[in-house]
Amino acid sequence: DLEEFFGEDLFSILQTDLACLQVENVKDFKLLEDEDINTLKAKLSKLQARKFMKKMAIQDLEEFFGEDLFSILQTDLACLQVEDVEDLKLLEDEDINTLKAKLSKLQARKFMKKMAIQDLEEFFG
Repeated sequence: DLEEFFGEDLFSILQTDLACLQVENVKDFKLLEDEDINTLKAKLSKLQARKFMKKMAIQDLEEFFGEDLFSILQTDLACLQVEDVEDLKLLEDEDINTLKAKLSKLQARKFMKKMAIQDLEEFFG
């Protein structure tokens, strides 16, 4: 699971540290503190660290939208340069409508509900 997620090169570099941190699957990353993430990044070259962080951000987006919605929206999100959940707050209405147009009515409702929850979480902190 982790090797597939990171790819063989990154995984081989991080494998020992991941084991020490008891990271057994991708969802365990949510439990890591910033210090732990920085320790992992320090083992990597600048380019590898960017790839690592991008994979983490993509995982956050997939988790936020759910696998089905994310698979439909992934290309459009990339075109809009949405790299993490925080970037969603910067989308204009036109961008959101473009994304909604890719979805069925039910999927669009789920999408808008997730976006509204994101706004509420930001408001209430």
